[in-house]
Amino acid sequence: EELKELANKYKKILNYDTFIEEVISDLWGRTEENLDKIREVISTNAKQYFENELDELTDKIDSFSNGKKYNDINQLKDAILACKTTISNRLNKVQNWFNRSKSKTINEFKMIDLIEATLSTSKRIHPDYKELVINVKSDENNRYDGGYFEYFDSILQNLVENIIKYSDLEQNELKISIKSLENDDKLTITVENNFSNNSDLYYINKEIQKVRLDIKKGDIKNVNSDKKSGYKKILKVLSYDFNCDDYSILISDVNEDRVFRTTIDLKIATLLKKDE
Repeated sequence: EELKELANKYKKILNYDTFIEEVISDLWGRTEENLDKIREVISTNAKQYFENELDELTDKIDSFSNGKKYNDINQLKDAILACKTTISNRLNKVQNWFNRSKSKTINEFKMIDLIEATLSTSKRIHPDYKELVINVKSDENNRYDGGYFEYFDSILQNLVENIIKYSDLEQNELKISIKSLENDDKLTITVENNFSNNSDLYYINKEIQKVRLDIKKGDIKNVNSDKKSGYKKILKVLSYDFNCDDYSILISDVNEDRVFRTTIDLKIATLLKKDE
């Protein structure tokens, strides 16, 4: 089933460079998923194992001393505590070995540059939509660090892919608007699109509710198995790749006018290009 999905995706790509880009992107996605698993094992299983063993050793020492205070025993317990701290710090370093390098070829970018690049790629991937007209509005002054370009691109690519996949509309019927608004240290990205009059709104909105619950849980495990909405991937970018605690993803129901909206808010102070 997964191979069939990949075949359907790749056979639509006519441009060689785009094909290579998409293959590498998917390979990196799978690599990221495995790196996530390794980091999780180190940060939870391995760390917990050492902590439990050292805690058990401390309990046995307390039991041996029978409540009495001995200088040597106190020194030993202090050494065990220091050992726990050292192991935790060392495991954190080992965990960082499995972080993907954020090496970059783009030094900096503005949000309008990102949106235009994303749309250009989407049109190459979907030749049937190469004449698609998209309303873009960007109110901005900030420059973003180039290391985050691919992650912002991933967010927009997922949203545009959803629209093309689920709207059930041809390019001449499809209406998409993408807006980015910066206000102090916050960025708001709003993406809207229409749906076909033949779409079952009851079914669609039930599926949207499921996605909304997933977003509320904030669960990014098995992110690459999310073949439907792509919102798990967006959650992963916001919470892990951006290391952002202050963000929100709001998705509306498809209303009576058959318009659907996704709004993403996030703090951007750590994502901006630093003046050298």
